Amino acid sequence: MFQSFHGEKYGYPFQRSEMETEHYRRLHQFEHEDQTYYILHRQHDPTDDVYLFRMDQDQLTEIHDVTEWENVANYIDDQYFQKLL
Repeated sequence: MFQSFHGEKYGYPFQRSEMETEHYRRLHQFEHEDQTYYILHRQHDPTDDVYLFRMDQDQLTEIHDVTEWENVANYIDDQYFQKLL
């Protein structure tokens, strides 16, 4: 089930490159298939875009596997729409 973290500060760094670190704020956290996932918002992002990361050994990890991405996105849709019904 989703945990919400509204009001949390931008305390999740993601090392994009040696010279670039982005900071994110956790909006939601959930478990799916024995993995922890975070829905995050990037600091200084003028849009309402959110980003999905997997947490591996206390480090944010981008999801590159298309199948994993689709499975998690479907899970999010199912969980979100269940709350609306």
